[in-house]
Amino acid sequence: MPYSPYGYYLWDFWLIHEPPDYHLFHLQAPRNLPDPELRHNAATIGHATSSDLLHWTDKGEVIVPGKPGEWDDLSVWTGSVIKSEGLYHMLYTGRCHADQGAIQRIGLARSGDLFNWEKHQGNPIMEADTKHYEKFGSCGYYWESWRDPYLLHDPVGHCHYAFITARTNQGELDERGCIAAAKSTDLFHWEILPPLFSPGKFTEMEVPQILEYGGRNYLLFSTNPFWYAASYLKRTDLVPWEGDHYAVADSFLAEYRMVGDGVLSRSNEHAYASKIVIAPSGALVLLSWLSRLSGSDEFAGALSRPKPIRFSADGTPHID
Repeated sequence: MPYSPYGYYLWDFWLIHEPPDYHLFHLQAPRNLPDPELRHNAATIGHATSSDLLHWTDKGEVIVPGKPGEWDDLSVWTGSVIKSEGLYHMLYTGRCHADQGAIQRIGLARSGDLFNWEKHQGNPIMEADTKHYEKFGSCGYYWESWRDPYLLHDPVGHCHYAFITARTNQGELDERGCIAAAKSTDLFHWEILPPLFSPGKFTEMEVPQILEYGGRNYLLFSTNPFWYAASYLKRTDLVPWEGDHYAVADSFLAEYRMVGDGVLSRSNEHAYASKIVIAPSGALVLLSWLSRLSGSDEFAGALSRPKPIRFSADGTPHID
């Protein structure tokens, strides 16, 4: 059965593997909300563990909104975890009441055991900059996109990168969705870089992941049909897809290109913000959060069972 903590919706998630356990961190909100769409302003970060990616044990909330007046006092959103110098570091998204949640910022929390987390006193540590990215109020767009940081360590450069849901400050409003990049040597201080991938095809590109496999680097992101740019739809006969998309590059900082329509798999319906994970067997599997379960029209808000994913010789992904 798909997993969600008792009494809660589950959606965007991220993982870290500390054998024998996988530690799952995820957004959650009470199922007794009058409308599932209200979950975004009620989100906290939950934690669960599993040794097999199938059976999960709820470990409760680990990150909650801040005190009134703090930068994250409305809701906390999607993040990522990495281990550095013996401590676990989580970047996460925060929103505040002061701007009605319109501006998304990124903060840091640290832990010695993955169960107990302390927010950094200097939060937020990252915001969108005007050099490369769109700021709230600059063009009439609904909010300032700066969320869903995905952390990646670069052992060659001895630094860390964060790849972030953002919007460029150039082009038509519905073409500005991009994956931003930032660089740090200590996970506290960040240099904001130009976009990693800005195809000019989407309004928003959410919850990125980068995976190196078979000599290629895959950038996963999710989007919705209503976020396909009008100009993109005119250039192609594709059918817009809600869910996972991907692009490919020769190295993780190289130029990414979408293959075909960029949809990861049209067989993976009602799945969003998926992650490719190495299973205990060593095989690659895909985990997703599900908006619907088979045979139901109700909002599900649950984590899928792992699905095998493989790559053909030309690099095309296939979900079995």
